[in-house]
Amino acid sequence: MILKRDNHHFIIVFLLLLFICALLLIESILNFCPPVTRDELIHHLAIPKIWLTQWSFSPLPWSDFSYYPMNIQLLYSACLWFGSDILPKYIHMLFGIGCSLLIYGFIKHRLGVLWALLGGAMFFSLPIVVWLATSAYVDLGLTFCTTASILYFIQYRWEESKPFKPLIFSAIFLGLAMGIKYNALIVFFFLNMAGLYMAAKSGKDYQQSLKQGLIFLTIACAVASPWYIRNFLYTGNPFYPLFNSLFQWMADIPVHPLFCKDLTPEFSMNAITLRKLLFNESIWETLLIPIRMFFQGSDDQYQYFQGILNPMMLVFIPFVCIPSCRQSWVVFILSFIFFYGYIAFFTTMHQVRYLLPIFPLMCILSVFGLHACIQTLTAKKYVSQIMQWAIPIIMTGLFFLNIQYVYHHFQKIDPMPYIYGQENRVQYLKKHLSYYEAFEYINLNLPKDSRILTFFLGRRGYYLDRTYVHEPLFGLNVLQCMVKNCYSKESFNHYLDQIDITHLLVRTDIAERHLSERYSPEERQLLNKRIQSRFKLIYFVKGYALWQIEP
Repeated sequence: MILKRDNHHFIIVFLLLLFICALLLIESILNFCPPVTRDELIHHLAIPKIWLTQWSFSPLPWSDFSYYPMNIQLLYSACLWFGSDILPKYIHMLFGIGCSLLIYGFIKHRLGVLWALLGGAMFFSLPIVVWLATSAYVDLGLTFCTTASILYFIQYRWEESKPFKPLIFSAIFLGLAMGIKYNALIVFFFLNMAGLYMAAKSGKDYQQSLKQGLIFLTIACAVASPWYIRNFLYTGNPFYPLFNSLFQWMADIPVHPLFCKDLTPEFSMNAITLRKLLFNESIWETLLIPIRMFFQGSDDQYQYFQGILNPMMLVFIPFVCIPSCRQSWVVFILSFIFFYGYIAFFTTMHQVRYLLPIFPLMCILSVFGLHACIQTLTAKKYVSQIMQWAIPIIMTGLFFLNIQYVYHHFQKIDPMPYIYGQENRVQYLKKHLSYYEAFEYINLNLPKDSRILTFFLGRRGYYLDRTYVHEPLFGLNVLQCMVKNCYSKESFNHYLDQIDITHLLVRTDIAERHLSERYSPEERQLLNKRIQSRFKLIYFVKGYALWQIEP
């Protein structure tokens, strides 16, 4: 039977180790290629590159992302300073390995090596984790720190004879997480509320528990504070650009310099309404998104959550509630999963990676649920032989889904021609980034003091070696301002002078489609007249146009 330390046990351990090592090798090969993923080109690498150019960590008024906490980007900026933009991808992969080791350590102490390896492999082979581990993002760093904080909190509350030390570690990791991404504020709120609740239930130890809770809060805030203090000094809002309506009466929140002063952004919509508008989803389809994510995910489609999961994290969790196998901390973890998922569902875009901090805990619960299921069923003699073969077959089938994803992901990135030297860095980037030829032209031909506004390029600017700006909605609001000001030549020229650019780089198909859908023929004709008077087309290839703004 698979619970005994026999040949079956040894074979499963060996196969899990082999699987994990193969996965590490594949991801290491994929990470050797230049970065081409969206957010690393928008801000995770782009902003550190600008920091090094201007020798300052000051936020950029035109980039809302530059106000976010950036502990991980500090590491990435050091890599860029040494001339490597692939090393950040390896750093991000290490955080994924760290999450798997946290899962391994937690389970090993309670169930043994086989189950610990199963939990680590379950997390590290998740398609969304594989995708992130081959990109210079920050989500795995956030997940590592939040998972460490929660697991240390469990030690403090349930398992440690001298609980103060794990509480300190929990607070430190939580502070680090809050310095990586605002999502960690959800974890901060939950753990502090959980601490207060437990202190209230502690009876005679209430004062001691409350003191330790205050220490926890103070340490977490102190570790995270540099980024929040910076934002307060620049904007008056420590959480900028979040909660502006709350801080508006206390401070003068800066207006994005690319917006017209007399106009507000024309596009503001919550995630649920946006999905209804874009994908015509019914209320039931929307409510079932947390379940649909495990079965309908896709890397490249916002409609399908920009990520892929595996139902193995879901199907065995109910078994953790079996009374004879239930652990004391299960309710705490389940509460966190539902709380974090609920907040993320209503406050963020419905993308799989925004839920990443709950996945290590779901893997832990899945392993304990699987263990409880086997213990319960094998106690019944008439099903023991069936379970001996059925469970490995089911798990192998579920892991095969992850293997299949890794295969397709490897084909999509196609690293071998680059690694073997059959194509150089420029050729690789041209193959994967349709706009790279336009960037290459700019870097080779435009003066050093050029200032470029990117328009409908998804804010990607990492490979530009000239000063550039963009606005949060890719160009929608700049276009709105141009149209609103085109009725007067003086107003139009004043707006162009105000935004202080020398060139405009446009993806023309999206710009033309948006113009035809949102503006009348008269407005389009008048805008074209104003553009002809101030803009000169100097480059056009593959649907990307570079305009020079004439004095």
